[in-house]
Amino acid sequence: LFYLDEGKTKCRLLSGGIGGAQQFTLETIWELCESNTPLAPCFSPKISKFSNDVFKLWYLRDRIFLLPRAEIYISLVFKGRYGSCSARNTVLSDLMIKMVREALNDEVYMASMAEYDCTLSTTAYGVKFHFAGFNQNILKLVEKSLDEFFGAVFDDEDVAALQDRFSRVKESMKRSYANLGLKASSYAKRTRLECLQPNTWSRDDLMNALDEVNETADLRQFVVDLLANSMFLDGYAHGNLCEPDTKRLRGIIEKVLVKHRVKILPRARCPPIKVLSIPNGRTVLINRDSVDLQERNNCVEAYYEIGESSLQNKVVIDLIEHIMEEPLYDELRTNQQLGYHVSCSVRQNENILAFVVKVVSASCHVKDIFARINEFLRMFFSESLLILKKNKEKFKEHVKCLAELKLADCMNMEEETDLHWSEIFYGDNVFHRHTIEAIALKHVTATKLIEAYENWLHPDSKALKRLLIFIHGQGNDTKSELKDTDAEKAVEKILENAFNIKEPKEDLHRGAFPYSTFIKKA
Repeated sequence: LFYLDEGKTKCRLLSGGIGGAQQFTLETIWELCESNTPLAPCFSPKISKFSNDVFKLWYLRDRIFLLPRAEIYISLVFKGRYGSCSARNTVLSDLMIKMVREALNDEVYMASMAEYDCTLSTTAYGVKFHFAGFNQNILKLVEKSLDEFFGAVFDDEDVAALQDRFSRVKESMKRSYANLGLKASSYAKRTRLECLQPNTWSRDDLMNALDEVNETADLRQFVVDLLANSMFLDGYAHGNLCEPDTKRLRGIIEKVLVKHRVKILPRARCPPIKVLSIPNGRTVLINRDSVDLQERNNCVEAYYEIGESSLQNKVVIDLIEHIMEEPLYDELRTNQQLGYHVSCSVRQNENILAFVVKVVSASCHVKDIFARINEFLRMFFSESLLILKKNKEKFKEHVKCLAELKLADCMNMEEETDLHWSEIFYGDNVFHRHTIEAIALKHVTATKLIEAYENWLHPDSKALKRLLIFIHGQGNDTKSELKDTDAEKAVEKILENAFNIKEPKEDLHRGAFPYSTFIKKA
């Protein structure tokens, strides 16, 4: 159900949802909802009246899946991103989370037998809790988990037992860090994040920082400092719960904080997150050897920055991905037999939108892989996009197919909860984003699509903003087979003129390129 014109127009059923209700066609939806028509779902998360300057609690009573279950997210945001501002603090954050998980093992195992789930993890801003299970006792699991989180390191206990637990967790983390980026593909992804975000730390940085943490006293002091820097708390309860349940949730949280003498500060401006912004016409290149000495695969990840995210840019690049995905795989994987992994995808790092093409191959040198990617992007423009400009029916079919995918109902309550939580966590609160994007697709023309592609992705674009990540498999001895053709000479020129870096922290994050600053809405 949706309201049109901010509730002034009567409700219209746009999507049948679960249960076999009438399904309106996409054309009907486009007719009802022009791009300038305000649109809001009748059933979307609302801020509980029991929220205040410290706690912002959202809730939504499930009216679709009708299960006796609930999902609860709780996020603690720390001032100055204290938990990830250095490699050492990132390691101590991971240690803290794993220590709490270890302490909760018995309770979580017993809860899982009754189909309850509890997970906690670090985020860019602090710590996130996720609880799922039957609504009858889920708040008891929340209370137990929060109590253990705030008390596991503070409370007095057998020093020898605590040190033993600390040693086990540290050894487990050593193995986890040693396995980071073990495959060429995952190493390329992590390298990309290191280049784009100053607070993403390399495998070596994390391992060195972990070696320097030897005592539980280090962890205790970190937790004291971390909670002294805490800012505020967000929460979301979805499922067979209602607004009074958020009052109980708030009471549980306040009770735990008072018990452990933790002071949560009033809501304030969120710590900013910086994301690298590549200047127009520049290419950044980073070459790295694989972590595994026996790795036989090479990997190339070509990252093309689009710019700051907007509705128009998002739907256009989504449509490019939708059209390109199949021909990219057919050409590079099936016809050219480059390797088992060939993909393209849209990426969004905070407020920066980008497009990534990735190829993993054991039979080609990284230069050859990039040359094939470059040639495909040129061929795709001439053999696919320009043809769509003439074949209007084919173009309309692509647009309609993508719009219908965006309008598809969530398959389960967990999926719907995750969509809502993503909006709450980043402060956008656009709970019908996919519907808005589906409507916006109606106004995308083949001409707009081609202009965007020429500017963002075409190899000959003078405004191209590109980050190339070459991972050389140390167990791979293939040689470059670039020939003396115009296309391959162009590739050599791109690589020669690229801004070559060795270590992102040294070469990128000290003023070489500007940053785009993203501030999460409080």
